[in-house]
Amino acid sequence: MIKGIIVSVALLSASAHAEFIVKDWKVPGDGLIIEDTVSQLEWLSPSVTMGSHVSNSLFNVYRRTQETVEPGYEFLNYDLIGWRIANHEEMSSLFIHSFPSIPEYITRDDQFSIDYPAPTPVEAQAAIDFVSLFKTANYTSSGIYCRNDIDVTQYSSTDSGCSVWSVITGSKVEGLDQTIYGANVIGSYGKWLVRGTLVPDEDTCPSILTEMTRQQAIEYIEHLSSQLTDPNATVITPLDF
Repeated sequence: MIKGIIVSVALLSASAHAEFIVKDWKVPGDGLIIEDTVSQLEWLSPSVTMGSHVSNSLFNVYRRTQETVEPGYEFLNYDLIGWRIANHEEMSSLFIHSFPSIPEYITRDDQFSIDYPAPTPVEAQAAIDFVSLFKTANYTSSGIYCRNDIDVTQYSSTDSGCSVWSVITGSKVEGLDQTIYGANVIGSYGKWLVRGTLVPDEDTCPSILTEMTRQQAIEYIEHLSSQLTDPNATVITPLDF
């Protein structure tokens, strides 16, 4: 049941205007489902799966999303069927739609993070709005996602393939992406759970596939510049040679 639009963050990009719609999950008014209207993915608040209870460990949250009850784990409440632990592509889409003007810094193993000491007022407000939607603690929204589709039930003392991603508000907008080790011992963090099929963003950066001479390139740049400086121009037209 849709509770209503709680926040329509001013996330204007070249391709889309992202709105986040808050919906109820189990109880009217709980507001635990957040829909990204651009990707058309639904997110379950990581607060649902945070805490040190055994059912909230990463591998048990994974089990709770499965339709088949695993022998020995009948005690789990399989209440997350239909949800899945978000992968990097899904997590990245949430990041981009929430903070379209902040660069996404890709680090090793496709992890991503932001460290933005001087956000604009719009970006600072976007971080506040994000935390208000996905709040897990004061000024913080954090949870675990898995960078690849892996078997999180396999214990490992090395890189689990999963990361904790957090947004922290305050004097700067900070997004932390930290590798976790030993997939079955993490319980206190929430989990980034998602459902639906990711709708890719439209390509907003068309490639120029035609080879140009130096003079043609100059003419093309002048053509674009004249349109970009025209306040009445709403569509940038190509230049044919």
